[in-house]
Amino acid sequence: MALTLSFANTLRQVIRDYSAPLLLMIGDIDVKFTVEEIRQMYDNAATPAQSKRLWVLEGVGHGIADEGIPEAGLTPYFAEIDAFIAENAPDCQSPGRGSDRLQG
Repeated sequence: MALTLSFANTLRQVIRDYSAPLLLMIGDIDVKFTVEEIRQMYDNAATPAQSKRLWVLEGVGHGIADEGIPEAGLTPYFAEIDAFIAENAPDCQSPGRGSDRLQG
């Protein structure tokens, strides 16, 4: 298990009780979390199926450090995140955030 047991149990409990829109992102070469751990959290989340998404990023490590940013850069991530927010939590959108902040 990539997570410490106490942290993993706490995170599982929080996710199990969470019912708002949920976007879980995991890199398939992440060394801190395994795809299976995140998939289990996704499956166990109280969030309705139409308001949650599991996004497994190929060739990506943990976060934006180390192997976290592929050559394509961050723009594709912001576009996906913005689309998820627009669909599931439109009140959370802000002008000048997301993919717009990377354009010139």
